[in-house]
Amino acid sequence: PGMSAAGRRAQDAKQSSQVVRLHGGCHCGAVAFVVPVARDLPWLACHCPHCRRAHGAAHATLVPPEGGAAAIEWSGSCSTLQAGPASKCLGLGGVPGGVVRRSFCSACGSTVAVTVEVERQPRCRLIAAGAFQDQHFPERFVPKLRELCPESKGAFLLPRPAKGSTTQPHGTGHGQQSTSGSCSCGGCRFQLSRPLTEVHHCHCSICRHLSGTAFQSWTPVKRAALTWPRRATLGQVRTSAWASREICLFCGTALSMTYDGQDGLVWLAAGAFDDSAFAKHPGALTCVQHICAASAPPWNRPERWPRDGLRRVGGVWAGDDSGKEEAELNEALRRSLVDAPSPAAASGAGAPPAGGDGELEEALRRSLEEAHREERVAAATARAQASSEAMSVHASSRMLPLGETLRRSLADAPSPAAASGA
Repeated sequence: PGMSAAGRRAQDAKQSSQVVRLHGGCHCGAVAFVVPVARDLPWLACHCPHCRRAHGAAHATLVPPEGGAAAIEWSGSCSTLQAGPASKCLGLGGVPGGVVRRSFCSACGSTVAVTVEVERQPRCRLIAAGAFQDQHFPERFVPKLRELCPESKGAFLLPRPAKGSTTQPHGTGHGQQSTSGSCSCGGCRFQLSRPLTEVHHCHCSICRHLSGTAFQSWTPVKRAALTWPRRATLGQVRTSAWASREICLFCGTALSMTYDGQDGLVWLAAGAFDDSAFAKHPGALTCVQHICAASAPPWNRPERWPRDGLRRVGGVWAGDDSGKEEAELNEALRRSLVDAPSPAAASGAGAPPAGGDGELEEALRRSLEEAHREERVAAATARAQASSEAMSVHASSRMLPLGETLRRSLADAPSPAAASGA
């Protein structure tokens, strides 16, 4: 029997409540969009070396639109939206004849979308999560994240240095070993005469917009130690009142950043380095930390980050009292406190002093313990579900296979420029 009109309305209302509309665009505002995203569809974090280099970051964070590419509502002329060259992705395009094309704004360099092609035909289009606007993000929506190629995580995602190690400020490492990197297409390549000593994972909105990811990682180096064997496609864009960035104008890879007043210092995108750059000199890397943690997006708040042992700075540097942002970070961490005291606190051992940094660190420690408890419960549940076919089916309904994720974001619509009439 057919469904009644009331039944169809109820079903439509239920489906509508399971889909959120997310607003986004590039950093300069030339490209803007609204995209429907299903609450049950996991976002993708690809750690493959090709995505790290193309986005200049630790990984690519990609979101499948509900209803496919036709459901993306583009606004503005989109005349600056440029499709990059065909490149690889081991997580998405790792099939015979499969490639990806990353679309970016040619005016500001922001990565906006990634299209997967198989035998030169578009199969699906994914939105770069860093392009979403924070102010329009729905409350209480915490997307699930599916990691792709986790075995290929960058060597610069390291725990904090051991106690007693000495931080060498701003790329003043010892030795003359050569270190190099490049953009995704190879049109630009840089080389350093000294090993790397610092990595800063920046969560500010500008870095997120330009890389299209959850955060962008930078390493400071002395300009005198930097050379560019190839730079034919290198261009400079002004991204803020205090900094400029250099990107490859052909593929959109962000390669470097220079702050006004730091003429002798250049910040290079850590994801653009060759894999061996960090792995062959692990002892030289003495400072790794998160910065601008107070500016992290609503879908990736600090209290939800994995436990990595790295210092989390609310502003740009340790001691940078950024006022409102620092207060927001402290409040976010305090709100993540669990109701029950930890075993150490209950016994009175190891209790930090009231107030100040001790209270903040205790809040963070307890939130991390709670997150790990949830992970252990989830892992135990998954093992139990695998014991029977019925439970396995139930588990698959909770986390859709990657093939289903991509199927629901099929690219069956014209390009943004064509859709807008440009």
